[in-house]
Amino acid sequence: MDAGRVIKQLRGAGARLELADVGILIDGVVVEFEVKSGRLPERAWLQKIHAAHVAAHRGSHVVVVAPRASVEAIEWVRDHPDVTLVLDDRVVHRGEIHVLDETPPLRPATRGPRAYARFAVWRAVLTGAPRRDQVRLAELAGVTQGSVSNALRNIPDTEQPATLFDQFVDAYPGPGGQAFYWWSDRPVDEQAANLMARGALISGDFAADAIAPWRVSEHVVGYLREPVDLAKDGYVLTDESDYTTLVTVPRDPTLWATAATWGKAEIADPVITAYDVLRTATTGDEHEAVDKLREHVVRWRGGHDA
Repeated sequence: MDAGRVIKQLRGAGARLELADVGILIDGVVVEFEVKSGRLPERAWLQKIHAAHVAAHRGSHVVVVAPRASVEAIEWVRDHPDVTLVLDDRVVHRGEIHVLDETPPLRPATRGPRAYARFAVWRAVLTGAPRRDQVRLAELAGVTQGSVSNALRNIPDTEQPATLFDQFVDAYPGPGGQAFYWWSDRPVDEQAANLMARGALISGDFAADAIAPWRVSEHVVGYLREPVDLAKDGYVLTDESDYTTLVTVPRDPTLWATAATWGKAEIADPVITAYDVLRTATTGDEHEAVDKLREHVVRWRGGHDA
């Protein structure tokens, strides 16, 4: 979910939002998101979700994010101020319908669960750890030994690290989670330092330059376990069309374990870094950075093969 875009839409509809250690707040109440990327939210489904939240006494505000909704669903949300509906073309909040000026581009839907343990084991194998040592692979990947056994059956059996690297970058489904796009006129290295001071794991072209120097970075890509409000530091919340810092609270819990495996606890591993370079770079020379990262992995693998 592009949380930055959702937040901008909510603010445009008059919602008083802030980011805190506990997550996103609306009028001081914690937000719980329900994302419907497949079937559209129907009134019966909304009623069920609302009843579950009320029964749990969570005291939270439910935000349902979906591309579209039926007229009946929209009217139901208008009668329930503790539920907000964020659609591609409008926001229903506190009984009011706010039509958006523009709609986001369509994106292909992803289906099924994302096998993050398998991809973490894949990255662990790329370090040169032997496939027969499942205990070691579990330690490097930050997953259970049972997950390693399952993962190894679904990882390409090639022993060529360059090929394994490319196959991973092509297959990885992305970290998932909430993405926040921020803009600042600070130098990029200062923006990276700001995120690292907050405990962020840095990826993308800034990390690529730290691992295998290639050029001045254009973006900062960082992973945090909780949302952070950079507006307090003078940043402006924006979207993917114009940003300098991308902060993601990922669904993939393995990113930190594999970063430490490669010896840089504050820098994402080179394989995740390559993936992020390809998805965020705009200058046209991103493949040069990926080539350097691939070479780094091959050299590392050569020095750590058992």
